[in-house]
Amino acid sequence: MANESGSHMPEFKENKARHAFALIEPDPQVRMAVSAMLVAEGHSVEPFDEVGEMPASWLGRRLILMRDVRGAFSRLVAMADRAHIWPRVILYADEPAPEDIASRIKQGAVGYIFTPECASQILSIVETDDFGGSFISRIKWRVYQAERAMEGLTPREHEILALVANGHTSRQIATLLKLSTRTVEVHRANLLSKLGARTSAEAVRLTVERSLMTT
Repeated sequence: MANESGSHMPEFKENKARHAFALIEPDPQVRMAVSAMLVAEGHSVEPFDEVGEMPASWLGRRLILMRDVRGAFSRLVAMADRAHIWPRVILYADEPAPEDIASRIKQGAVGYIFTPECASQILSIVETDDFGGSFISRIKWRVYQAERAMEGLTPREHEILALVANGHTSRQIATLLKLSTRTVEVHRANLLSKLGARTSAEAVRLTVERSLMTT
């Protein structure tokens, strides 16, 4: 399609979701090609040649598309750990080994593809109905959210949460901590609210998942 000056502008496809990507690719030619194919589909792309160049604040704001070069994903995971934000990451490689794919998915990547030659390879993952990430990444997202909330728990609330996780009732906790049952119930209600959990079972699940992801 030509604009008024006669130059041709890229035609963006209509009626599709627009996504914001951070692309981490050390090869400038590949970086340019992948950026161009996504921009042509109407998406925004900010390219970087290595993980360290990307601001940590972008982890939760953009989809991360990155080449799986040695150590790169581990550096990204470390950045996410420090920021307490779990990003949605799609990895790619020219010839991905099955063991590498399994390892990265276990670490929390939401997808792994061959080096993309067209945008549809990337968007086929991004635009699936369940693109919240892999099972592990969804757990990690909940865990990071819970960890941030747990920072706001009082020492007493932490103590009560641990006892709840061990199967104690409010009456048993009251006896152990020499508190009234009513006081324990108030603490439980407060910690559920802080964790964004609707039930004690949900709070316990977050505690268990957190321990699994940190061992």
